[in-house]
Amino acid sequence: MTSLSVGRTFRTLFVTARQPKAAPKHRPGELFQISDSEVPLADICFSCIVSFKRSDQTKDDSQEQPPQARFASILDGRPPMSWPPTPAVDIDAIVATFPGLHSESFPIVQIRKVDMKEFNAGKPVDQHRELLFYRLLAPLSREAPNSHVLVHAFESDRNGLLMAGNHNGIGFTLGKAVTMSCSFFVHVNADQAVMEFCHESGDGWWVQEVSFPRMAAGRTTITSKIWSPQGTHVATAHQDGICRPAAASKVRL
Repeated sequence: MTSLSVGRTFRTLFVTARQPKAAPKHRPGELFQISDSEVPLADICFSCIVSFKRSDQTKDDSQEQPPQARFASILDGRPPMSWPPTPAVDIDAIVATFPGLHSESFPIVQIRKVDMKEFNAGKPVDQHRELLFYRLLAPLSREAPNSHVLVHAFESDRNGLLMAGNHNGIGFTLGKAVTMSCSFFVHVNADQAVMEFCHESGDGWWVQEVSFPRMAAGRTTITSKIWSPQGTHVATAHQDGICRPAAASKVRL
């Protein structure tokens, strides 16, 4: 993690993630596993820019209509829980072959996918939308709002590049989907990103609104907007990645 800028009101960090070259093993005679930090790490597998902002009581506030209003004709009258679980691997070919393959125990959050096929039909890809409802699987301390921010960032990268392949006509021929960079921006005070645990009541559902503004030269751009249950635009993620059909993926760079 590298600090890019530090000010009195915000801090921007460049974050990279690396995984072990091999799974950590137990030390001889000890019950506990050797931690990832004590073993050789592979190359960087993920990078992103994250901005954290100090609390600010400035009253200016402007945003577009939330998806709960813009897509009311699709969402009204149907509780989030009634939509099907998000596919574990949201690639057209996998979904068609294993229609029941999904994960209701996806780490941290439960996710439900709205059927947007009718809305997207006949529109150019840049006007397509995907809506995902998600909520906490277990309580998370309100005293650590940045932990809630990390949950939103984690969820925003759930299936983005895979869905981009579906929308761009390579859902049955996708050969490679790799994130090259991701920027995640929080627009509000951190306490407004806090998620209430309402698993039993049926409430507490946040919305991820995904769009696919550009795909060209084997790479794609995805925009994800994070909306609170009350319709507040809390954060935005911009993701850039490689998204190629199988034949093109054989070309060496």
